Amino acid sequence: MTTKEIIVKGMVQGIGFRPFVAELAEKFQISGWVRNVNGSVVIHATAEDAFLAVFLHALKFNAPLGANVVSIETWDITEDETAEVPDDGKQFHIMESAKIDYSDYPLIPSDLATCQTCEAELHNPENRRYHHPFISCTACGPRYSIIEALPYDRERITMKKFPMCSRCREEYEMKANRRRHAQTVACWDCGPQVSFMRWDLQQKQWITDESHDYDCIEAARNWILQGKILAVKDIGGFHLACSAGCEEAVAALRILKGREKKPFAVMFRDINHVREYCEVNTREESLLLNDARPIVLLKRKEMNDAEAAIHPDVYGNSPDIGAFLPCNPIQIMLLENCGPLIMTSANHSGELLYLEEEQVRRLFEASEMDHLAILTHDRPILTPLDDSIVRVISIGQKPNQVYYEQTIRRARGYVPNPIMVPFSEHFLAVGGDLKATFCYTGNNRAYLSQYLGDLSDEACFAEFQKQMEHMKVLFKFIPSTVIHDAHPGYRSVQHLKMMEGLLKRRGNKMVQIQHHMAHAASVLAEHDVKGDAICFAFDGTGYGTDGTIWGSEVFLWSADERQMTRINHLPPVQLIGGDEGARNAQTILYGYLANAGRLQDCDMEPQIKEFLGEQYARYEVVQKAIAAGIHTVTSTSMGRLFDAASSLLGICDYNSYEGEAPIELENCAARTKEAVQLSAKPECWLSDLMKLRIDGAATEALARGFIHAVADWIMDICESQPVKQVVLSGGTFQNRILLERTITGMTGRGYQVYINEKIPSGDGGICVGQAYLAAMIKKQ
Repeated sequence: MTTKEIIVKGMVQGIGFRPFVAELAEKFQISGWVRNVNGSVVIHATAEDAFLAVFLHALKFNAPLGANVVSIETWDITEDETAEVPDDGKQFHIMESAKIDYSDYPLIPSDLATCQTCEAELHNPENRRYHHPFISCTACGPRYSIIEALPYDRERITMKKFPMCSRCREEYEMKANRRRHAQTVACWDCGPQVSFMRWDLQQKQWITDESHDYDCIEAARNWILQGKILAVKDIGGFHLACSAGCEEAVAALRILKGREKKPFAVMFRDINHVREYCEVNTREESLLLNDARPIVLLKRKEMNDAEAAIHPDVYGNSPDIGAFLPCNPIQIMLLENCGPLIMTSANHSGELLYLEEEQVRRLFEASEMDHLAILTHDRPILTPLDDSIVRVISIGQKPNQVYYEQTIRRARGYVPNPIMVPFSEHFLAVGGDLKATFCYTGNNRAYLSQYLGDLSDEACFAEFQKQMEHMKVLFKFIPSTVIHDAHPGYRSVQHLKMMEGLLKRRGNKMVQIQHHMAHAASVLAEHDVKGDAICFAFDGTGYGTDGTIWGSEVFLWSADERQMTRINHLPPVQLIGGDEGARNAQTILYGYLANAGRLQDCDMEPQIKEFLGEQYARYEVVQKAIAAGIHTVTSTSMGRLFDAASSLLGICDYNSYEGEAPIELENCAARTKEAVQLSAKPECWLSDLMKLRIDGAATEALARGFIHAVADWIMDICESQPVKQVVLSGGTFQNRILLERTITGMTGRGYQVYINEKIPSGDGGICVGQAYLAAMIKKQ
């Protein structure tokens, strides 16, 4: 007989790994025990060598759904070294978790969508958990959103406030039961409770339904079917839900959210339901059905008004629908006998997710609206998690089609799963202020936080600090270096500057990384790009090393020197600054026109006056302000140039939400395959568009022609360099037409193209790039 200590590392907690180990041990006549230790699983196993060999093979290759075994370490031990086990006649035991540091960061499961077996039980009248709103097992249910500390056990998650009843305890301890050691196990008798309440506008009071939990859900579903708005407490925060086919409900929801035009995401009952309204390829289907249940941007099918159960106001001018499937039992039951539902976070854009019922109450009470209700429950949410957003970019034609999966927002279902990176340093990178995220790194992994909103919002900034500390304590991170953006006005930077003395006393170094270099480096890190690369970082704004606003940056990455050199960008222009200057696309256009004569070395005023007509007087105000240097900034932003083009073409004059003008420009371009030809020189693009618009060219063809000109400019720059690897990053590359044309053109010329896939291409991914460049600087 041999006794071995076995340490299994990877995603092995929160997914039923210990019961799986126990059942294997019982099958192969192995005695001993298994326990959680930090984020790993430790096993003491005694048996014949042949049985141990089969046992070890099964641990690695037959792991339960959701597990990811990264490594298995084994060594022989003596009987004196084995832990004391209960003297109860059993050969193998599941032991209480212990806290022992094996100097490696754990892998903690993200929240898991309801599995097929639990969903079948949910709909089975003969099952004791029929219609139970919190049905789960070892393979599904909330995880990261409810974990307070490791090891992952009932007493360290928010389910600790719900003691198991005798029947649930029996399942929890029963061999071969699918709920054996399922920490979220609960039932009607012992689980969280659901409640339904509606706002009475006339009486200015909340009316609570004291019915049974399922009656509350049925009341909530009927509320939606009547064309009313419902707030739903989900895994990571409150959603606002309504029928996607009810014009009045959609309009009321837009007023309630302060969201005039931005498209809403739509939740569908199942994959077949999605196919009725959207085109879905195999890669997109896989994303829709995976445990993360992200929102997937899909091309919508054209339907006449009689057929449509999704009102056009849901998606506006977008050719896509953000589609997703239910991830928990409450959502599954709400969708019974319903058409597609809008499911959008209850908070306003940029704000922190609403986690508390009181926040939703205040929103509803202040709205002066009727037909509002809340479906809530008493299980606390520890970690706010928004819905993740992804899409598939397809390049080429079948059968040689190549797919890229692009993450727009990384949150529920993906966090805190680490991303493998080609450096081992222990860092904290705090990202930027918009679409705020941070990451800890170490042991060749980057643990990227969830999207946390805009740090100018007080609640977002407070949660940003809270989540940074929570993740640090949970994973036992001890960063040696703290990395931040170069923008002196960023709140994240100012906060660290205030703490600089304390950080230095703790032995932390501080490193500053330029915004767009971090964008480009996030791709280098994600794909472990070897050798030199031409890197394009296009977005709306970022503080440059020269004190101006950058945003169309082209860098040459030297792998040997570990250095980025800025080699190209759009011609600098003077624009009106401030928040209003960034939102008002028409003001941005006037700024570009005021610079046009200088850029082209000719008198553009007659052409501008002819084009603007009655609006020329407003242009002159901006022109004079720029000439006098009143509240101006110097910018090379690609995002601002897209704003200007959108306004010039009469598509969108004001960004009511971030990126609206560029998005509407893309939506317009998507309505045609025709594209006008513009100059190869960026400084001529707007004047070309003016001339062509005066001549009567179609707006759609002009919009597509502008996007094509940007892609062609990228390709021309690459042709001037000897490097054959290309990196594309930044929010501008969320433009599908630009991305597809650029990748197609570059790969056709023999270039290897890399984009952000697992890491968001917008500001939500720069923290990983910050850490990568800090590691490269350290190695210089």
